[in-house]
Amino acid sequence: MKKNLSFWPSFCLIQALLSFPVLFAHEAPVDHLERELTISVEGNELRLSYRVQLPERAVMMQLKTMDTDNNGLVSSTERQTFFNHQIARIAGLLRISIGDKDYTFEPAGQVQLDAAFGQTFTFAMPIQTLKGNEYSATFSDDYSAHSPGGYRYVHHPGARQVKLIKAVQAQQYRQHPDRIAIRFNLDLK
Repeated sequence: MKKNLSFWPSFCLIQALLSFPVLFAHEAPVDHLERELTISVEGNELRLSYRVQLPERAVMMQLKTMDTDNNGLVSSTERQTFFNHQIARIAGLLRISIGDKDYTFEPAGQVQLDAAFGQTFTFAMPIQTLKGNEYSATFSDDYSAHSPGGYRYVHHPGARQVKLIKAVQAQQYRQHPDRIAIRFNLDLK
């Protein structure tokens, strides 16, 4: 009795194709963040809402860093100290060029945490000396070079003064994606 082996090549090909995605699948790198940026004018301030969504492993690493007394629990004081340091560090890596001058943002409030491992930081910059004109501006995010990942600009529904021109990537940093830069018009008339 002779066996029919003609189905084996087809079977092996199907198995290889089904397992192909598994061979190359991996978790997102711990330093890659998804970002959501919103720029708006509120009163005499230019405000930046900067939301990062971290991978689960990055959140676990943050929790370990927060637990400075190593008791296995994160107190509200430990959490507050950690995020005060984080918001100050991120603020130092964000800048905006308006016209021919560079400005920096200052922290404006506490971090807002959400269940999707999101952390929303709010920053502000006084603009009362800029009132009365229209400017070309560029927001530069050097934090994105140290913690790369995707981003999207979300237009604030009440932000008539901020008109997005173009979101661009600028300057490659090591082997990571480019830094984020967003060009926009700022109408302060």
